Amino acid sequence: MQGDILAGFKKDHTTVLFLHFTDAAKARGWLKDLIPKIATTAQVTHFNEEFSTHRRAGGASTQSI
Repeated sequence: MQGDILAGFKKDHTTVLFLHFTDAAKARGWLKDLIPKIATTAQVTHFNEEFSTHRRAGGASTQSI
């Protein structure tokens, strides 16, 4: 859900996962391992620009059906 604040994820579908942690230390460890897999705003902006360029070049419509 945060992905729509600065550089929106232009996807047709989204999956949202809600978590509840009961062990703070384990949660921090899990998040530490996850951080390298999370895209930065700059990376998402670049991806969106490239995606739009390729989509237009292919003649695909950017409107939902």
